[in-house]
Amino acid sequence: MTGSEYGVRRDRLWLSFAVGALASLLFLFVGAVLNGVWTWVCLAAGIALAIASIQTLRMIVDKRPVLRISAEGLYYRPFAANAVPWSEITAIAHWSYYTRSVWLGRVSWTRAPSNDQINFAVADPSRYPNHLGRSITRAMQRAGGLPPIIIQLWSIDVTPDAIEAEIRKYWTGHIAQIHPRTVSLPR
Repeated sequence: MTGSEYGVRRDRLWLSFAVGALASLLFLFVGAVLNGVWTWVCLAAGIALAIASIQTLRMIVDKRPVLRISAEGLYYRPFAANAVPWSEITAIAHWSYYTRSVWLGRVSWTRAPSNDQINFAVADPSRYPNHLGRSITRAMQRAGGLPPIIIQLWSIDVTPDAIEAEIRKYWTGHIAQIHPRTVSLPR
């Protein structure tokens, strides 16, 4: 099989795991100390963060590629167990992120490629796994005018431009470029 395979950036995932686990313990401790409705809110948040931390730990120890781009199609492990054939993909967008800084009244924008995302849409979403969390995030992406399936690039060990170049080798459709940043600040 020709194509490229990409793994995860374990350093970033370890940081996410540590922050999530510590926050989980903090919420669980605070929930045990408080009374009333805040007990349940803190306990629920602590449990949710613990589950997210466990999922992150699972990603860290899994050595399989998380993203594969080949003639067969686009494989993104969090989305589906098999590659999505290129003929099934109906749209792709590359969302580029920028950070804004203000120094002495001057605004400057700096590219933040680790925050980029690649979005894609499939012709028949019912053929692929779905659950409540995925339905919510996909609805939010659609509401923003983006293809609903997100490849978060912050934890993948490759640059967004390299992924886009690899996709262009196999997919003949248009890749929409989205560069959201304001031109000027309101006064």
